[in-house]
Amino acid sequence: MPAWGDSSVWRVLDTEFADGARFFACWADWLKDSRPHRVLHYVALASRPPDTAALLAKQQAHGRLAQHAAEFARQWNGLEPGFQRLELCAGRVLLTVCLGHLPAMLREQQFMADAIVLADPADPADPDGCAGAPLWDRWNLKALARLCRRGTSFQVIKPSPALLDTLTRIGVVLDDTATDVGRQGLFDPQWEPGNSRHLWRRDAPMPSDCAVVGAGLAGATSAAALARRGWRVTVLDTSPTPAAGASGLPAALMVPQLSRDDNTRSRLSRAGVNLTRQWCAALLRNGEDWAPVAVRQLFPANPHAEPVWHAGAAWIKPGRLVQACLDQPGVQFAGGASVDRAVRYQDCWALLDADGKELCRASQLVLAAASGTVPLSRRLRCADGQPLPGLAMLRPMQEVGGQISWGVQRNSDAGQFPTEPVNGRGHFLAHVPTDGARAWFLGATYEFAPAPRPDETTGHRENLERLGQLLPATAAALAERFQSGDLRSWHGTRCTTTDRLPAVGPMQTGAAPCVWMSAGMGSRGLTYAVLGAELLAAQLGGEPLPVAASLARLLLAARPGLSDHL
Repeated sequence: MPAWGDSSVWRVLDTEFADGARFFACWADWLKDSRPHRVLHYVALASRPPDTAALLAKQQAHGRLAQHAAEFARQWNGLEPGFQRLELCAGRVLLTVCLGHLPAMLREQQFMADAIVLADPADPADPDGCAGAPLWDRWNLKALARLCRRGTSFQVIKPSPALLDTLTRIGVVLDDTATDVGRQGLFDPQWEPGNSRHLWRRDAPMPSDCAVVGAGLAGATSAAALARRGWRVTVLDTSPTPAAGASGLPAALMVPQLSRDDNTRSRLSRAGVNLTRQWCAALLRNGEDWAPVAVRQLFPANPHAEPVWHAGAAWIKPGRLVQACLDQPGVQFAGGASVDRAVRYQDCWALLDADGKELCRASQLVLAAASGTVPLSRRLRCADGQPLPGLAMLRPMQEVGGQISWGVQRNSDAGQFPTEPVNGRGHFLAHVPTDGARAWFLGATYEFAPAPRPDETTGHRENLERLGQLLPATAAALAERFQSGDLRSWHGTRCTTTDRLPAVGPMQTGAAPCVWMSAGMGSRGLTYAVLGAELLAAQLGGEPLPVAASLARLLLAARPGLSDHL
């Protein structure tokens, strides 16, 4: 693998993951560089799932990786079709394995590779490559060339003569000397490569400073994702403390969304849950701030339906995750800072309060202020007072209020409460350590604006009624506490888009956007916030995406139906 020089991010595409040996060798080499905030992205396509035991054995063969063996094994849960990401070495090494048909997986990539490892898929028994040649035909290699910049290095593993000839035709200049593993080359076509039609294929910018408005889950995770990549991030919030809104929920379940056809929401929620569990394992105390759990999914409307078990779920205290993100090096929190508007000068934003006082300056701006995001986006101006070019005019998001009911567990509750969390029409979560005791949580209600918010007693009654459908015995055991008022409540407001998917990414058209958004996550903030943060950081930094490009496009802030452009 060629030297990566002074680049803050190095992006490798390997067309055949195989047993992971090339990835582990690259990872071990990367660890020799002690400079902070350098990120290795290794994107590997896989034609079939690798054997897990063989994979772990390959890692153990590299002594430098021994201290990371448990980290890799914990995150590696086998492969499912599509994209799966592992975040290693505190986010300095990101492995994205894409399982599926090679042409389809190539189309789902949206980044410019610094290095490409091209494994010839021809059968070893066919040294001329005739049988396997159609897989690396001209069209697939053109799709590969669209992921190159001038100077992208190629390592071609045991190539056939036909493959070498086609590589030359698409602009790869090959070295004259063959090595034991194959041939080396550089992408250096005689024509000017064009990537203008591709939204996220851009050179990686040098990290600078960024302002994030909003200190909830969306804002805090976005700040942490950028800070890991070397950005200096200031997070501003009207409240003096973080997680003052819906992210202040005392405890919540995070469960993937099910569908018979494994639809868009199911695939996105699965990716989001996997990433969030990785972040929690790295940042939080297991058993105190969060815990990976299996959740039992019930269907009260269909009592004859079999329960479904979510093995990869978790309970989390959202406020703890927010604080852990804000505690990351490179992140500064500014509470009591109410951003009224922002002015774009030549190369930076100036964020101002209602009196015109400047709160901070930054080259990039991320709006993650829940219901305040849309109003603030309409108060972004250039220095001459004109609207920002190419800015999307967002349509208002729907506000949805909700109340949870919760209380401290008694010794007598042991036989009445399920040992595992239960999800259905609402959820029930028990045995959560809280202030030296154990607590249970139930909810939540749904209150669509502009309808008036019900009083607390009504909210408790609705939650108990849902529990009666979900877990009748548990509802009966808690009925006396609901009647006596020996319980507590928490109320918050979520924001959702018209299509009920988050809005993440640039709010401007053009090659160099400077204002970004992460909002509209509804009641699935825990599921989508980390995924949104990684998507935003990847788009801003020209990195490989954590999910397929066709899924990422569905979350664009400026997608059809969600906004209009000026």
